[in-house]
Amino acid sequence: KSPALDLPERHAEWGLEAAELCARLGALRGKRLGFDIEGYPTTGMTDCSFADSPTHALWVPFRRVDGSPWWSPSDAEQIMAAVTNLLQDEGTPKVMHNALYELFALKWGHGIELRGIGGDTMLLWHEAYCEMDKALEVVASIVGRQPYWKFGRHAQTEEERARYNCIDSMVTLEVEQALLGGGHLTPGQLAHYQHRLALLAPTAWQMARGFRFDQEARAQRVAELRRNVYALQGELDEAAGVVAPALADVVAAVCNKNKVKLVAGWSDVATYANKKWREEA
Repeated sequence: KSPALDLPERHAEWGLEAAELCARLGALRGKRLGFDIEGYPTTGMTDCSFADSPTHALWVPFRRVDGSPWWSPSDAEQIMAAVTNLLQDEGTPKVMHNALYELFALKWGHGIELRGIGGDTMLLWHEAYCEMDKALEVVASIVGRQPYWKFGRHAQTEEERARYNCIDSMVTLEVEQALLGGGHLTPGQLAHYQHRLALLAPTAWQMARGFRFDQEARAQRVAELRRNVYALQGELDEAAGVVAPALADVVAAVCNKNKVKLVAGWSDVATYANKKWREEA
């Protein structure tokens, strides 16, 4: 739309002292925020960011690029408390891309129950274009104005880490605004999207606590489904004029040669199948 490359100026705010950072986090309450974390459920957050607009985000580090703690123990405790208060505030809607990851990682790694799920751009994108890849950089390349930035995963400096994480949050807000404001979804798709958002918290609860699982019943159910699939496929083959292979041909193709003579019926084929056929199957 312009003769030159006209990109948005995105500001990643970082390097604040602990007291100032806590104050800034408190000032974000009540705003609609883009939110993103870096790190894993088993090791915890290395950093996170909150974007209050598509062009401004606040970076909250916990570890340095070399893995060492960013803060003193007392400062880290205060900052984590400020982050927790913001994340657990239902009146502060958080917009994420694949929110289920943030929900699970925060609960598993830090015991934080994220509340106020304002949006999930991965689910929103899926409603509009379910056939497309769902990665944030793909979505942004189509409805946003951000050049590829995901090489920032391998950032070597703190400033690069801050910018990378903050762009994730800012772009998430930008994508949400573009999808909701661009006529991409029908009323039915929007209603279904809201339904899926409502299922995120219960799903995260289930993921964190687990549920009873009957392995034997599952195995029986899978075997039943497989038999039904084979039976239906046989009916389709017959209707299409496809000639099913004889037992001898199947045995010769998939069974160990020294076991062929032991196959008396179709039920014996899997028992004496060779390793290659089992792996491919």
